[in-house]
Amino acid sequence: MFQEGAAFGTSMDILANMDTYDQNVWGCYVVANACFWFASLSCHAVDTFCPGLEKTQGQKSHMTQRTFAHAAAVAFANIVICAAAVVPGGANLWRALHAAPLGVGNAFHPPREALVLAGSLLVIDFWFYWTHRAMHHSSIYRAIHKMHHRFTAPTAVAAVYAHPVEFLVGNVGGVALGPILCNAHPYTAWAWFAVSLLSTCGSHSGYAALGADKHDEHHRLFDCNFGVGPFCDSLFKTRKEDIPKFANKPHPMDRFRPGKDGKRA
Repeated sequence: MFQEGAAFGTSMDILANMDTYDQNVWGCYVVANACFWFASLSCHAVDTFCPGLEKTQGQKSHMTQRTFAHAAAVAFANIVICAAAVVPGGANLWRALHAAPLGVGNAFHPPREALVLAGSLLVIDFWFYWTHRAMHHSSIYRAIHKMHHRFTAPTAVAAVYAHPVEFLVGNVGGVALGPILCNAHPYTAWAWFAVSLLSTCGSHSGYAALGADKHDEHHRLFDCNFGVGPFCDSLFKTRKEDIPKFANKPHPMDRFRPGKDGKRA
């Protein structure tokens, strides 16, 4: 009992002795992991115990237990180990950009933090879109991005199934840069990481209800829907409907949707 209490006290002392930059970034790391593992394990449980639920690509959007274990191991290496390795770098970038970081003890001002969220949305939309498109270039794709495209019908755990370079540059960079550049209040930064990880798991889940439609089409068709935000794909005409060879290509979910006569296909 004494040893357990001492260990807990030591952990609290370490946290208390961190400066604000480290507390903020390590908080983002903890939230990201909690949300990713909750979402990916929950979706896999639904896949396993409710296999008849409608998915964007039907039964193709399921993993065997063995494949899931492999994908989860790669995800662990990325989001637990690689992400921890770059946390100090994130804190140092925050430190270099802002002499007065906001901590949990600072007042939370909703109008300011709403602007921070808007800025973070713009950053991730631009950053992820262009790093993602760059990784589709023939000189980079085979060495890095091809790993993520192993799954043409992904499930939630595949959200961070990627080469470490792609994970750190595209995924971590896209989510972390906004709060750091905008000097977010830690509550805003943690909420942003939570929404981002839940969203990316949803977009890889294969469930249209969780937002999988757009990114699932990217995995299926490859050369469209590169972004995660609402702007870049529209601005640069890379939505599925903007590309002639894909514009009239039916979506697998069309069989569940009413046609012009009001009946399902």
